[in-house]
Amino acid sequence: MLTACGKKAEETTLTTSGAVTETSPSATAVDTPAPVAIPTEQFEKTGFFTGKFEPNSEFNKAKADYEKWTVKHGDDMTFEYKDIPTELRKYVYRDALYGYYSFISPNRLSIAIDEFNDDKTFSAHSIAAGNQRLITGTWEPVENGLHLLGKEPGDEPTDGSFDMTLNSTRLRGNWTAKTDNAVPKEFDLVRTKFEYNPELAQDEKTNDFVALGENGFEKNPSVDKLKSKDVENLTRPQIRVIRNLIFARHGYSFKGKDLRIMFESYDWYVPFTNDVKDQLTELEKANIALLNRYEKYADKHYDEFGR
Repeated sequence: MLTACGKKAEETTLTTSGAVTETSPSATAVDTPAPVAIPTEQFEKTGFFTGKFEPNSEFNKAKADYEKWTVKHGDDMTFEYKDIPTELRKYVYRDALYGYYSFISPNRLSIAIDEFNDDKTFSAHSIAAGNQRLITGTWEPVENGLHLLGKEPGDEPTDGSFDMTLNSTRLRGNWTAKTDNAVPKEFDLVRTKFEYNPELAQDEKTNDFVALGENGFEKNPSVDKLKSKDVENLTRPQIRVIRNLIFARHGYSFKGKDLRIMFESYDWYVPFTNDVKDQLTELEKANIALLNRYEKYADKHYDEFGR
């Protein structure tokens, strides 16, 4: 399996050299030499790249309309879903911890370039919104690196095609859904290396800190062995976020919109795979089992303790 990212790799500069075109003294014009494609052996072609889709004009207009609407209808986030204009509802999500509605952010996208073949074909896979899809296609050398044209299988509604340019540090391009009249989504992904870190999101003095409410939960579910007393005073949303924090640290790509958008708002989070079962530690598995039990009966325990 390819490894991916938390830290951005250092960028290296690619150079090109022009070919010299010789002309005879009697020539009336000098041909401009064609750009020379960068030899593909000058950089590592396979690897893992991650970033976000760029917001398009439709997204930006909806966001502006939503912001205007919230000013008129109370931007304290206490409104109900039915109050939101119908045309804007697909752009909102309900916060996983507090339950208020907010405007979505563009999806994170990760692409792992797995293999290049001598017959100018390649294979890769994309990871976005809980989906992991195969990409196959063709490649050719160009002045700035490699040009890749690829497609996902096409048996899912969210499958599409990719038009990408790859160099040593970035993968830029667009994705177009297979549906008619689809607007291409642009992306600019950075080559990265994924490193599991059980301490992520625990330091409240950093921007990476995941706030878990006001109940004073200070344990680390990837490091500390949780006991009943640690979780019995927590609400169901808190328990759910704590449990899924474990999966997020392993690069799990969430299908659920609220969890996905919550974790994608943190720079440390990298959607790497849609299956992390084999990556969980024994301590994490035990803590997940405990959290699952309390999440199932959270309302009952919460009431029993007088809240």
